[in-house]
Amino acid sequence: MTRHRNCRIHVLLVVVLASVAGFACKAKSSEPVAGSGNAGRSLSGLRPAAVGVSDVVLAKRFGAAVWRVETNGCGFTRSGSAFAVDAHHLVTNNHVISNDSAPIVRSPTGQALHGRVIGTSNTPDIAVIEVTEKLPLVVGWARTASLAIGEHVVLFGYPLPARRFIVSSGSIVSFQPPGARQAILASTAIEHGNSGGPALLSDGTTAGVGTQMTLPHDPAKRVAIIFTTNTVRATVDQFLQHPAAEVLSDCGIGPDYVPPLPPGYSVQTVPPTTPSLPTVPPPTVPESTPEPPDAPIWDVPPAPPSSSVPTSTPTPGTSTSSMPTSTTSTSTTPSSTTSTSTSTTTQPAP
Repeated sequence: MTRHRNCRIHVLLVVVLASVAGFACKAKSSEPVAGSGNAGRSLSGLRPAAVGVSDVVLAKRFGAAVWRVETNGCGFTRSGSAFAVDAHHLVTNNHVISNDSAPIVRSPTGQALHGRVIGTSNTPDIAVIEVTEKLPLVVGWARTASLAIGEHVVLFGYPLPARRFIVSSGSIVSFQPPGARQAILASTAIEHGNSGGPALLSDGTTAGVGTQMTLPHDPAKRVAIIFTTNTVRATVDQFLQHPAAEVLSDCGIGPDYVPPLPPGYSVQTVPPTTPSLPTVPPPTVPESTPEPPDAPIWDVPPAPPSSSVPTSTPTPGTSTSSMPTSTTSTSTTPSSTTSTSTSTTTQPAP
């Protein structure tokens, strides 16, 4: 009798222990996994922030890839932001460099380099600056399809009036225009000078190019719009593959210009923003940083433009190219070897 009772007790213990082990395994399997430096995916579809990595740490690791853009032309100066995408090229907004095709780019520690604009586009509002010196650090591009509303973003840039490196935290509020992912409305603080800077995710890749824009029904109200990877990638690649010899300044865009939201975007109010973080120490290049690549770091191969570069021989001094937004840009070089960019769209520069 005692032997049978002991057997039953042993059986019950085995069943209980097996149940506990099974529950533990199930609980463990539902947690996001991060390995080899890559952020895991949570059940909600958001990138979880790396454990112990604050926005300040992100700034220290990737801030050296973000440069201030200083322009001087058309009778005024302007300041904006840009970020390195390969060893010799930075991406910024077109309206940032519109008055100067040879801007100065300055690192967080004050190093100044002479730049040359090799391509500009009104739609999207993008420009690429080339420098001779090798840039020390670059940021990669995040896949637009992987972004989620509520995901944490950190905008790096040099807002006025101080023009110091600033970290602005926020999150993805919505995708614009509704039903598409051309841009992101973010709840980050943004001012003059921020435009052209990257919006980094918790894994250090950028969701796109940050731009201060105004609400059409109330131009005094301004929001942070981020043009996504899918929107800018083909344009950036086209400029890298077919750089313009010279680009004329556009003196029609004054020093206080802030682009309005493009038609079709639905933003009625300014989302609540959090104040920018206190000034962080100027980012320096980490010692373990690998050699910058000679081409942009895309998370997946860049999509080709909607139409390829024409193969027919253009008229002398004129080159045409198709933007991924189906807006054709024409760069004309007169006999004085200068060139100008015009756009067939009748809308203002976004």
